[in-house]
Amino acid sequence: MTPSRTVRWTAGWLLAAVWALSFPLFSGLAPHRLWGWCAAAGYLAAAAATALGRRREALGAALLGAVAVPLLYLVLTGQGQSEVGVIERSGRLLLATGKTYVDHPAGVGEYTPYLPAMSLLGLPRALLDGGSGGGGGWAVRLLGDARIWCAAALAGGTWAGRRLLG
Repeated sequence: MTPSRTVRWTAGWLLAAVWALSFPLFSGLAPHRLWGWCAAAGYLAAAAATALGRRREALGAALLGAVAVPLLYLVLTGQGQSEVGVIERSGRLLLATGKTYVDHPAGVGEYTPYLPAMSLLGLPRALLDGGSGGGGGWAVRLLGDARIWCAAALAGGTWAGRRLLG
């Protein structure tokens, strides 16, 4: 006998919650731990909503817990993984020199492992804080954060893909 769709989705959300809970238990990185707690709460709420037959609310709970809450908190508090700083530094470098790479990097902090177009996602921060990388207020942190622009590029690409594929 095959489990119903509701049972499968509920089990999937519960599995996602267990996976998310592994991050605060095993990661030493504060952004990972925060994401894990928020995502686990969102996935557990999604499992409960699915079990009650509320699929739309389940998706909303999962997106709120796994994406919106941790993203906004990390952006507004200025916390993040090193990748964010690399993208934003690359944007500042592009604005200042017209190049996305340091000619002869002296260390890991000067190395950019991404293709040149990725620096475009760091340009908003460079433009909003005058290229200083000083951080600015909450509006500069929110509107200039590379993660927001990465999310916007993902959303735009997803929208365009759906339009093209019908």
